Amino acid sequence: MVIIVAYYEFLKNLRDIRLFAILVIFPILTTLILGNAIGGYFSNDIKDKISVGYINEDAGDVGQAFNKFLANEELKKRMNVINYEDRNQGHIDLKAGKINSLIYLPSELSKNIVASKKQVIQISGSKDVEYAESIVSSFITSYNGVNALISVQGIPSDKDTISNIKRVFYNKTQVKLSATDYYAVLTLLQMLIVGAILGILITTKNYGSDIHIRIHSLPVNNLILILGKIIGSTLYLFLAAGINILFTKIVYGVNWNGNPLIIIGTILVYCSITIGIGVILGLLIPSFSTSLMIVMLMMIFFGTLSGAVSPANVNDNISFLIPNYHAKILLFGTIYGYSQEIMLNAALWLLGIMAFVYSIAAIFIRRVSYDNI
Repeated sequence: MVIIVAYYEFLKNLRDIRLFAILVIFPILTTLILGNAIGGYFSNDIKDKISVGYINEDAGDVGQAFNKFLANEELKKRMNVINYEDRNQGHIDLKAGKINSLIYLPSELSKNIVASKKQVIQISGSKDVEYAESIVSSFITSYNGVNALISVQGIPSDKDTISNIKRVFYNKTQVKLSATDYYAVLTLLQMLIVGAILGILITTKNYGSDIHIRIHSLPVNNLILILGKIIGSTLYLFLAAGINILFTKIVYGVNWNGNPLIIIGTILVYCSITIGIGVILGLLIPSFSTSLMIVMLMMIFFGTLSGAVSPANVNDNISFLIPNYHAKILLFGTIYGYSQEIMLNAALWLLGIMAFVYSIAAIFIRRVSYDNI
């Protein structure tokens, strides 16, 4: 009976062309716009080379990887990198206008990262600092995935910013993460939050219609009916995600070359969480328009905290509470080779969030009553 209910719920949702267009077309267009906008830092429109000072006191793996990163031929076409052995000389040339910005890697960078301590790559300057920051950010995302232990600090200081963090800095330089690759994942996860509308429709009473009374008059257990609708809506949301992934991979060349089972499992669990959140909203809030407004706010809030606007918006102290954060780690992790510890931690968190959401939903579902029951 659950399968039958899920099947018809899936077909019903499939007929909603407008929602399907939002879930599929909007993230595809957003990925294209943001990917090209951020990638513009490396476009051919930059005619004059930018002079960037570079002080690397780190002799470890991170420092060596950054040296190789700056040796990229495409970067050489855009900027002149001046390597300074003396940090004071770099600041003197910066003040004299001989270089536009200055990048500094501290001597204990690699050592402290191995010890799981957050580190800072410092950037200073009064001109073209954004360009230098984009270069450092590109290195961070390609080396450590999206949420690096290294952060970018705009104003240099005498003391490094160090704080304990659970994740381990992990070498992923074999695969480069482009802006399009990054936003294809983040935008998809952000837009799937809109799918919570389907969960709202499962449990919201429509006082202008007796459809809920008629549905719940069927000789089917209430929990089985709702469970079937949740499964059907989850599969519908998963279909929209699958179409998005195939399109961005084929047309945009986005890297989705991770473990298919991990990608499928992550998207399914994430879609299930989204539907569950909608179910809770539908049970707690009588007004559909109010619930819809909350979903839109959640989409913006969750997306921003997970880095959908910029990786700089990610705050580990808050972001770990939202499903986007852990789904993102799992997707990037299987594509770019995160450590098993990181992957397992993210998977447990995502499953834990799903269990929590449906535990809350189950409590309220048991208390719901309909006019004919």
